[in-house]
Amino acid sequence: DESSARVGLAYNFVPVDGQEPVEPIDFSGFSWGLQVGHGTIGSKTTGQRQAGSVLIADFSDTGTTGGIFGGYNFMLGPVLLGAEVDAEYSDANWDHERFPTGRSFSVSKKESFGAALRLGYAFRNAALLYGRIGMANTNFEIEYERGDNEATEHERKTGLRYGLGIELPASPRLALRLDYTFTDYRTLDLLTPLQGPPPLTRSIETYDTSESLFRVGTVFRR
Repeated sequence: DESSARVGLAYNFVPVDGQEPVEPIDFSGFSWGLQVGHGTIGSKTTGQRQAGSVLIADFSDTGTTGGIFGGYNFMLGPVLLGAEVDAEYSDANWDHERFPTGRSFSVSKKESFGAALRLGYAFRNAALLYGRIGMANTNFEIEYERGDNEATEHERKTGLRYGLGIELPASPRLALRLDYTFTDYRTLDLLTPLQGPPPLTRSIETYDTSESLFRVGTVFRR
């Protein structure tokens, strides 16, 4: 199956006869907002299996997120330079289940904190199109189960987050934001419980994890 979100932008390069001039919007200064999103968490899983074999498989699933953000912007003509921080909580997770004797494991995204730099351009001082790059520090919960043997670990991971967005003003101090980002968290690790025929052994399960996230937000300016 597939989950997708698409945003289109139409721009008229030729002024329309009789069109009222657009009131210029000042994007500079402090701003903050609320946002909700829908995204996909995916992992390339690697782990030791019986008889010396190695499992390499991809798993993913979707979930929702919600949070707050705030930052400061400078305007150099129509060009925007800004910095921003955000905090969010998510229920996105994927899980793989094999019962009654197989291995079951999952990766869940919890709270996350981020910081980013933004570079944008204000078209006719009315719509702001921007790119962003920064870091996201996220708490992941990793669960592993095989029979009566269970293990749960929490690992905070910092990943590179980058993307594109657009802000559409509803008034001089209020705007709608549409924002898409991709975050590469690289590898999460879990030490499995003792398992297998005697002598019992442990192994390392690794999850090379990334996230695609689409968010809609409301921006308030001072």
